[in-house]
Amino acid sequence: MSTLGLKDHRVLVHQILARSHRLLQRVSTNTPAPFADILHTATEKICNQHASHLSPHHAAWLEAEAASHIVTAAGWHTTGLTDPALPHLLTRLDQRPHPARLRLLETAAYRTNPDRPTAPVTASMPHQRTADGAPRPRRVGPCPCACNNGGSCGGCGHAGCGGGR
Repeated sequence: MSTLGLKDHRVLVHQILARSHRLLQRVSTNTPAPFADILHTATEKICNQHASHLSPHHAAWLEAEAASHIVTAAGWHTTGLTDPALPHLLTRLDQRPHPARLRLLETAAYRTNPDRPTAPVTASMPHQRTADGAPRPRRVGPCPCACNNGGSCGGCGHAGCGGGR
């Protein structure tokens, strides 16, 4: 029995999530199917297509990874594929409305799509100072404001007025 590579593994997880999305679309909103059942059905279908490659252990691992992607799409985090809370989190997601569950599966399938375009990584360069942002030279000579003569100008920053301009 041959071992699947990492790329093949990712493709299978994506296929399971995409198949789960299609299965959930077919389900009536009045009789919601639990995520665990949908994932199991999709995993069986995908694994039957690749029966010569997959062991039952690997199929269970693929199903757990697909479940983990759904939980992550909901904004929750797991400690890994063997997290004992994973089935409970899927059950909590079953309580969401049908359209929200469809969006979760759609998001998880999109994120695992190996053909998904990714933005190129670009290093951000610090911006150079322009002439407008350059420091100005200090004024030379006496302050022309009234504060220089003992009054207050309202905020030039001169020691006599206490304001800031």
